[in-house]
Amino acid sequence: MDLRLARWLLARNRWLPWPLLLWIRTLATWSTSDGISVGALDPKAGPLLRKVAAALVLIRELSPALYRRVRGNISRILVAPLRGLSGAHYFGTATCALDEGFVSDYPTGMIAGTLVHEATHARISRAGTIAIWGAGGRRAEVLCTRSERAFAQLLSTADYPSLDDWLHYLDKRIEALQADIGGTRPAA
Repeated sequence: MDLRLARWLLARNRWLPWPLLLWIRTLATWSTSDGISVGALDPKAGPLLRKVAAALVLIRELSPALYRRVRGNISRILVAPLRGLSGAHYFGTATCALDEGFVSDYPTGMIAGTLVHEATHARISRAGTIAIWGAGGRRAEVLCTRSERAFAQLLSTADYPSLDDWLHYLDKRIEALQADIGGTRPAA
């Protein structure tokens, strides 16, 4: 019953009070990858946890600086159901969640990019320099998406045939967020 409730809560809520998130974390099965705890609510999620560990190795190999950002700002990665999100950072908890379906269906490079994105959210949150709501939240999202894009540019199109599509998506997302901050929206 507890696991079902935890999965239901995570799938329906982007923002959870930290005591509830702490309770959910106690229900997960955890392993450690280079000092970062990687866990899942599904006890059969071993392949997903290995894929997340491989994403961490990829970040470390391609960009030691971005890897230090991930390690310095995220201490736990929880693979769980998230509705409509590939990843989420839970402010004040050093916890990042990745959607089970996203981890299962997407390549390791995209998972790594999402971890870089969420680690940037964690860094901004810890620094307290940008509000996370309203225009400040959109500014933070621009910075996080730029970090994700910087990582994506390190990948090879030979290994990731859809890389150009992903980079185009990130460019359009940054453009739309910046237009929104300025008070105008780009033409569709």
